[in-house]
Order: sequence, then C-alpha cells, then structure tokens
Amino acid sequence: MRLLLALLLLVPLVPVSAGDSGDAPKVAVLRLVDAINGSKSYQARMELFKQEKAQIDARVKEFDDQIQKLTTSIEAIPAGNEKLGQLQEELEATKARRDAYGRRVSGEFERRQIAIIREQYQVAIVLLGEFCKSRGIKIVVQAAEKEIGARDLMLMNLRVEMQTALYYDTDQDITDAYIGFANQKFTEKVGEKPVEPAGGGK
Repeated sequence: MRLLLALLLLVPLVPVSAGDSGDAPKVAVLRLVDAINGSKSYQARMELFKQEKAQIDARVKEFDDQIQKLTTSIEAIPAGNEKLGQLQEELEATKARRDAYGRRVSGEFERRQIAIIREQYQVAIVLLGEFCKSRGIKIVVQAAEKEIGARDLMLMNLRVEMQTALYYDTDQDITDAYIGFANQKFTEKVGEKPVEPAGGGK
C-alpha cells in the first residue's frame, strides 16, 4: 500500500516542467542526497572537516614514525643490553597512546559527521519549503535509489521498503533547480564570513 500511494503521488496534477520557472508542477521529485551533497553549505562544512582530518592523519603519522624508530632501535640492540627493556616499554606505551588517540578521534569524527548530516538535513527541509511555496509545489517525493545493496536480508528488505518514487518523469525532478536556489541563499547569508565547524563550538 505504501509503494502504491507513492506511485499515485507521482501523477502530476498539471502537465508542466519542474524547472525554475513559475510553471512548476504541484508534485515534484527530489534526489535528497544529491541536493545535500551539491549544496555549498554542506561542501563548506566538509572542507573544514577534511582539514581537521588532515591534521589528525599527520598526528597519527607522528605516532607511526616514532613506533618505527623505536622498533628499529630495538632490533639493533643485542639481547641482554640494559636499554632493551626500556625501549620495549616505550614502544608499548607509544602504541597504546596511538591506539587511544585513534579511538578518541574516531568517536569524535563520527559524532561530527552525524551532526553535519543532521544540520544539513534541517537546512534542506527549511529551504525546500521556501523553494516550493514560491513555485506552487504542494508535494515533494524523494527519488528512489537506482541501486540498493545490504549486508543481510533484513537490511535489504528494509532498504527496499524505504524507497519512495520508484518511477518519475525527469520533468518532475527539481533537484538541480533547488541546488541553485539553496546555493544562492547560502551565498547571500554567508558572503565572505568563515563557516564555523558543525556544532558551533558547543
């Protein structure tokens, strides 16, 4: 019944284009993931994210270089040397610090990614409402994925059930027009101001 309802919603009430003109359809389709990925707002957040990730990777490399240096020193010291035990302890301590650091930043980055996605979803919903009201669009249906996959049967069935607009005419796709609208709003709002990291330092 859910899939049948989704298909019924795709029947346009007026046979017109979904472009950026005033003759927009009453029912439209949006590729939500593409809409978010194509937004300057999301791209700005991810650019900061990538810069922070590069700094973390550099820190991990420092740990790895130190571990390699200690390992080389240990291999060069003959058995029974009094320094051997000290270097081995230092090696294990360095490995432990690297592992602890990796776990901590991994958890932080996962939380940051979730925050970014949550934030950008809310931004998209607000802007989409403004976009649709100005064009007379009454309903927006999310486009189904072209291909789906999952690691087990239960998840696969869930992903199938979650798909919405299984077929739609490309004239009903407002994604590109929406991205242009959202990016214009972002440019007007942000201008030359720097974009704060997700969470705003909270």
